[in-house]
Amino acid sequence: MADMGKGRLGAAKVRDLAVRYKASVDATARRYVGLFAGPACVLFAEYREPGPRTVVSLFAQYAVPNEKFTARFYKGFKINSKSVANRAYKDQIAVGARSEGWNMGGKWNKFQVEAIPLPKFQSKATADLAIVLYPW
Repeated sequence: MADMGKGRLGAAKVRDLAVRYKASVDATARRYVGLFAGPACVLFAEYREPGPRTVVSLFAQYAVPNEKFTARFYKGFKINSKSVANRAYKDQIAVGARSEGWNMGGKWNKFQVEAIPLPKFQSKATADLAIVLYPW
C-alpha cells in the first residue's frame, strides 16, 4: 500500500510495481483498483484487426470495477479509436492520464484513462491491454 503513494496510480507505476514484485500487470492493476479509495475500474481489452470501413479495433473483454465505480461495461464494448488506449497498444508503451469522453449506451461518461499493454501468451487467449479508468 505504501508503494501506491498518494492519489491515482499511473500506468507506468502499475507496470513498475508489477516488475518490482514479480507480479503480472493485470494482477497489479486489479489489486490497485481494489485498494483505491475513490471510484476506479480496470478494463481488459483485446485487439482485433479492423475490417472494411471499421476504425475501432479495441474491444472490452471484461471489467473489474471497485464498489464505488458505477459505470458498467459489457463484453465487446468498442473502445473509441481516438482513445489513448489505441496508442498504448500500437506503441506497446504505458500511456496516461488523459481525459476522455466515452459513449456508453447513449450516455456520455468522462474518464481519466490510463492504458498498459499486456504480454501475450501462445498457450491461451488473453487481454492485450489493461485500461485503468477514473470518473472525471
